[in-house]
Amino acid sequence: MSDDRDRTHPNSFYPPIEPFQSGMLALDARHTMYYEQSGNPAGVPVVFLHGGPGAGASASHRQFFDPAFYRIVIFDQRGAGRSTPLGELQDNTTGHLIADMEMLRQHLDIATWVVFGGSWGSTLGLAYAEQFPARVQALVLRGIFLARPAELERRDQSPITRIRALRQRRLAQRRADARKQRQLDVAIELQRALGLVLDGLDNLRLVLVGV
Repeated sequence: MSDDRDRTHPNSFYPPIEPFQSGMLALDARHTMYYEQSGNPAGVPVVFLHGGPGAGASASHRQFFDPAFYRIVIFDQRGAGRSTPLGELQDNTTGHLIADMEMLRQHLDIATWVVFGGSWGSTLGLAYAEQFPARVQALVLRGIFLARPAELERRDQSPITRIRALRQRRLAQRRADARKQRQLDVAIELQRALGLVLDGLDNLRLVLVGV
């Protein structure tokens, strides 16, 4: 296995690379999934599972893997990243995501692959391996999150979660304010247009009286 990383930095990634193939895979009547392949087309297949749920994958995730050794498969889960429709929650469950992985594996004609996931990706990786153990060469998990009640409670009480919730509330308030402002602008325009019409009628009445 080659290693082109900069050994002067213990946490350095492999150099940036571009996909040799990408596409959109129709999952059902509602969802379409973005996927890509990079690295060695004849290498050991490894599938990267992003976190979130809903975070989406990025170009930097290719850099976890030795591109000379691995056939790197990355995809955006339903409702996330470049998959469409973005943010769609209908027909979007863990069971759907597991089935999507299996559909992608078959679409790419991969017999077995290494499953690599972090955070929510580790949860999905474990769920996939439990259902399709014969398709998993190995599991590589980091930042393991099992979605147990205690973990969900810690996540919901964390400072980051509170900050995100505050940002979402502020964003929702700004959107509501913008919507009210648009409604007010429309009302003002309608009132102005109505005034012009009334002025026109008054002028017409004066003309008729003069006649």
